Amino acid sequence: MYIMDAETILKKLCTIKDLPTLPVITLEINRMLANDSTTVELLSKTIEKDQAIVSKLLKLVNSAFFGVRSKVTSVPEAVVRLGFNSVRNVVVSVSVFEALILEDGENMDFSIEDFWIHSVAVAMTSRYISEETKIQDPDDCFVAGLLHDIGLIIIARYFPEVLVRMLQEVREKRVSIYDVESDIIPLRHNKLGEILAKKWQLPASICDTLRYHHTPFKGAVNPELVTVVHLGDIIVRRFLATSINPVKRVIKPVLTSVRTASEKKLEQLNRSAEDWFPGVHENIREACDFFLNKKEQGQHE
Repeated sequence: MYIMDAETILKKLCTIKDLPTLPVITLEINRMLANDSTTVELLSKTIEKDQAIVSKLLKLVNSAFFGVRSKVTSVPEAVVRLGFNSVRNVVVSVSVFEALILEDGENMDFSIEDFWIHSVAVAMTSRYISEETKIQDPDDCFVAGLLHDIGLIIIARYFPEVLVRMLQEVREKRVSIYDVESDIIPLRHNKLGEILAKKWQLPASICDTLRYHHTPFKGAVNPELVTVVHLGDIIVRRFLATSINPVKRVIKPVLTSVRTASEKKLEQLNRSAEDWFPGVHENIREACDFFLNKKEQGQHE
């Protein structure tokens, strides 16, 4: 039996005044990049209005994550080196991470660190899959993978009693949250994530990926992006256990919503995951160090 119905959930979301928001500058950048007349100079000046985003952008661009050979010291240089789409995805990634950060202990049953470890792992794995198959832009796959479960943050922050029950069943039945939530809440985390992504004016392909990452289908805005993130999520669940995914399990992915050639490439990567995932895992550790500031925290302890 549901703890609350869909109408009650939507009404509550509409009345929440502190629903997470992205910086105005991020929304402006999204709008600018939808305009073909946007120049490097104009985009750079817009980003430079928010020095916090500038700092994070340059730090990420110069991290091992991007592997840039020489140090990037300015926003225009970052835009030229990475391109508009990659810069947009970096800005969205760091902005979303800041908007959705919760302190461990805010909900004692939910580990925010475990949540982000899983999210970063899916982002990095999806990026790797895209690089190997050449069927999607790697940076689009990264940001979609990073955001795929953001609906869980909404449940943790605004419907804690629902999350407590979910996690209780996850521990007792040793399954994933997705396996139990359909009996507890009518709007599952994938739909709540889509609602939030639309509120943030993120691209339709990203919104769709959040909604359908468990159930890819051909009618999605970009079914191949959805499927890459879907496979990335399944592979991470096979190899990495966390409090929100307590049991490592082999799950058969849904790959039939993409072109035949893409399906074959993805199936091959799925079969060979035991060979390549350990290497990706090392990159996941580095990305977690960046997003969770583990190295910086260690220096202050």
